[in-house]
Amino acid sequence: MGLDLQYFKKSDTTEHFRKKNILPISELTALRHAVDALKDLDTRELKIQSTRSGAMLSKFRGQGLDLVDLRSYQLGDDVRHIDWHTTARMGHPYVKVFMQEMDLEIQVVVQQDAGMYFGTRHELKISTATRAAMILLFHASRLEHSSSCIVVRERTESYPRVRGEQSAMNMAMCVNTINWVDDPCYGRDTVFSAWCRYGAEDQNQKNIFLIRSGVKRLTEEDREALSMMVHHHSVTIVEILDPMDLELPQAGWVSLLSPDGKIRRINTDDSEQRRGYKKVRETILRDNLQYYSGLGIDWLPVMNDQDTLKQMRFILS
Repeated sequence: MGLDLQYFKKSDTTEHFRKKNILPISELTALRHAVDALKDLDTRELKIQSTRSGAMLSKFRGQGLDLVDLRSYQLGDDVRHIDWHTTARMGHPYVKVFMQEMDLEIQVVVQQDAGMYFGTRHELKISTATRAAMILLFHASRLEHSSSCIVVRERTESYPRVRGEQSAMNMAMCVNTINWVDDPCYGRDTVFSAWCRYGAEDQNQKNIFLIRSGVKRLTEEDREALSMMVHHHSVTIVEILDPMDLELPQAGWVSLLSPDGKIRRINTDDSEQRRGYKKVRETILRDNLQYYSGLGIDWLPVMNDQDTLKQMRFILS
């Protein structure tokens, strides 16, 4: 007995299927309250990955520096920060410790390609990706950070930066409406590398959370674009995974439609086929992780058959 697993076609986009894959308002509200309940999280989760490296305590408001403490001078400290009054009183050098005030934008980018319209368990990857994007937007508003969102596809959707809980909720609802489109880019690649180059040219430093479908081999254009982006921004890649991304089930003959439009039949009862598939996917995943690590990019896997918020708690802490 065979199993046909293909990307959904435009003719399959019934009203029932649209409603099934667009998150209800009640779930959005519950998700916002769940993120708001994370009161025990430290607000120092954002790190700067650039020439100003290191974890920076920041209010993410305004411009300038606030004096927060004094400490003894250490080798390598800037002599311009020496507090001469305290130095004269204590008899040895003391320097000022500052908290930097800045407005750092959190940008959520969803790569909406054909791989997002795939799922063998609870839901399609695009629904999980939408939920992950909303969690990041709600978390940014809870910490009073400004946030923006971009959906990368053939017609890129851009939502400018906002601040505040209600503005983040409005943006999340807009992102949710494009969860399902009339003509998703089936069999066509998105302009991901082109967007990365555009992001690299943006000199305004951001924390970028890139949500993409895994497991996909990085092209040379993708690698070059990501290496340019990390020079100016802190990048975290959130990969949406399905159990079948890593291992084929034993389900007889399976018809698969590849992104280039070709149909291939595979006998999943063949143990050699399953081992070969798993080995190739693990190799792609390992190569991608090595490249991310070399660039200082954080990576988080999110399975579409598990609780999204629990899996993302790692990057929210």
